Amino acid sequence: MFSIRPLLTLLTIQLCLFSVITSASNQPAAPTMQVIERINPKSERPVRMNLWFTPENQNCASDFCLANKGNSSTSIAVLSHGAMGSANDYNWLGYALAAQGWVVVGISHFGESWVYGEQHIDPSSVGKFWQRTEDISFLLHSLTSDNPFNHPINTESVVAIGHSSGGYTALALAGASMDSERVNNHCQTPAANDQPAQTIDRSCAYRQLVDTELLARNTESLVDKRIKKIIALDPAIGTLTAPESLKKLAVPTLIVAAKDNDFIPFESYANYFATHIPSSTLHALDQGEGHFIFLDECQHDFKAMGVSLCQDRAGVDRKQAHQEILNIIFSFLEKDNRLTD
Repeated sequence: MFSIRPLLTLLTIQLCLFSVITSASNQPAAPTMQVIERINPKSERPVRMNLWFTPENQNCASDFCLANKGNSSTSIAVLSHGAMGSANDYNWLGYALAAQGWVVVGISHFGESWVYGEQHIDPSSVGKFWQRTEDISFLLHSLTSDNPFNHPINTESVVAIGHSSGGYTALALAGASMDSERVNNHCQTPAANDQPAQTIDRSCAYRQLVDTELLARNTESLVDKRIKKIIALDPAIGTLTAPESLKKLAVPTLIVAAKDNDFIPFESYANYFATHIPSSTLHALDQGEGHFIFLDECQHDFKAMGVSLCQDRAGVDRKQAHQEILNIIFSFLEKDNRLTD
């Protein structure tokens, strides 16, 4: 007598395997990072972009297959690094936001960033802040006219994120502007040797690189109205910024900074911005974190003005600090669903 039990067993196994395969294919892919390079024809500057995003599980006809968000465009965040750094230093932030459905575009600023090669590093670029904002505006124009993804991205409602000089870059895109007189007078008095470490402004070493005449001629058209929110991580420039420009800054602004700072004084930088920007929220990290807590965990021995980029103070856990900062950032972004839907 013929039994159907073996056939049923085989069918059950096949259905189970199909279920496992289907389930696996429906699982969201892990976030990835890809690099593209474009040239700004106006400035003739190369623009290297790190793109962090969650890819689609299947192939598509575009350069990059972005996970489908249904009928809505994917939200965009642009990321600007600190002086002489690169977008490569912020993977902890790029991947975390990408895992939440964002496309994060980190730019490495030509002239400052080592990613273009040592022969292209020009220290004077540190003082040419208008080049940074031009890079960001070109980035957004470029992604609008030539979207590398298979789904639409929202380049008209953008979050600008920056660390140190990048933090000021984000603020400048929304209307912050430097005061030439303040720039000229800043850092005239050498820091006393017995001065508390958290009050020493090590960024004064960059002051000589700022050409105030060039600065005055190039600070009128830095605003990009596509920037709708700002996240400034230990932002630089501080009291060199005209308070009147900050009082007019209307976009929601999150400032996260190290209170016991080892590079730039908290009071005259982060707290100065927070005091003068009506729409700002300030979160002070007060567990011994330093200025470079906002970089990826690293092992090299490089220093900036004598301060290690990788070695934190005793008792500081950089990975744990990153998680705290991410919680602050996610809470800030969730306050306005127009930017996350």
